[in-house]
Amino acid sequence: MKKFLGLLSVALLIVGSAIDVFAGDVEKALSTDLSECGRIIKRIADGSKSGASTADDIAQLKKSAEAIHADRLLLGERHSSLGERAASLGDKASDRQDTVSSTLLKKLDELLARLDSIGINVSPSDLDALKQLLDKLAPHKSRPLLGTLPYRHTNYPPREPSSAPSVNPAYKGGDRNVYRAIGPTTWINR
Repeated sequence: MKKFLGLLSVALLIVGSAIDVFAGDVEKALSTDLSECGRIIKRIADGSKSGASTADDIAQLKKSAEAIHADRLLLGERHSSLGERAASLGDKASDRQDTVSSTLLKKLDELLARLDSIGINVSPSDLDALKQLLDKLAPHKSRPLLGTLPYRHTNYPPREPSSAPSVNPAYKGGDRNVYRAIGPTTWINR
């Protein structure tokens, strides 16, 4: 009966995730599931430090692992279709797509193998390894810059750099008049 319920829940997760695929949100669903997994791992680590029971959190981690399994399958399908499209663009695009796909899927498989091997008693070293794998898969988002910086390209035309000096000093035959300063930018000839 437990196997049937487990298979049913995985099938429901796959069907639910398939809806995300048709909307083009496979990566978003994976990112959400990975961040949820990271939060659960943090709760387990905090609970084990304080001596609290982590059985409920481990059960939630197993459910999160099932969701990541479903995302992994859908992502594999998506990357195979992207690989076919990249193959039509040429060898370089195909090689890049294959490299990215294989690297991501290997890291996901390694994370899922670790998540599947977790039991009731989780050691801190297992939690650290899971955190490191999650950091590789879902790096922290950088904070946006504050202020009014120009974020768009200005599209100025390129120009040749000038090789002549912009100021000719007096000792090289430049302006020999002495000026006194009136203000920060105004000069008067004496």
